[in-house]
Amino acid sequence: MFCSDCIKSFMSYHPKEALEKVRAGVLGRVEQLAELMLRDACNSRRKAVLGALLILYVHCRDLVINLLLRNVFKAEDFEWSRHLQYKWDDKQKLCYISQGHATLAYGYEYLGCTSRLVITPLTDRCWLTFLGALHLNLGGCASGPTGVGKTETIKDLAKALGKHCVVFHCFENLDYKLPRSSRAPTKLRISVSPSGNDGARLSNDC
Repeated sequence: MFCSDCIKSFMSYHPKEALEKVRAGVLGRVEQLAELMLRDACNSRRKAVLGALLILYVHCRDLVINLLLRNVFKAEDFEWSRHLQYKWDDKQKLCYISQGHATLAYGYEYLGCTSRLVITPLTDRCWLTFLGALHLNLGGCASGPTGVGKTETIKDLAKALGKHCVVFHCFENLDYKLPRSSRAPTKLRISVSPSGNDGARLSNDC
């Protein structure tokens, strides 16, 4: 795993040289995935999986290059810990996701062959905020103009956590009480709540 390779390089006697090897390995995987995508262009499922892996490895490439440029060779450095990381616990046999001071267990929900969102610095900052809120059993509200990617950012975070995310938009009849004109929102909340799913309510009118 990329995170474990980076942590091992931080603990080595020559962390910069070890991190350079991690960067070379990531670049090699990016090239291999790009070649596989060109070969299997006709298979839609395989292309979706390879595209998602390529997006993740491109982010890993940018991350390790940024670490080398900033001379970050400690796992405690915020430039490293502010990124989403996957860690395996051998004792509990579970995968944990950490970012900043937040740590959550991976959900292991099958979400199908879906694409992934391109991870930008703004995406990292949004995920850092939302994961910190979830760690404290709180919620978050992504605000901004229409079409900037608020809903997709939340949905992609749910994919990273291995959890199913139900998205529905707010409107004027949505209330905690049973609306007279429409019972669909209440039925949706009644169905979602007992299942333990995380519902994301995203709209500029909320």
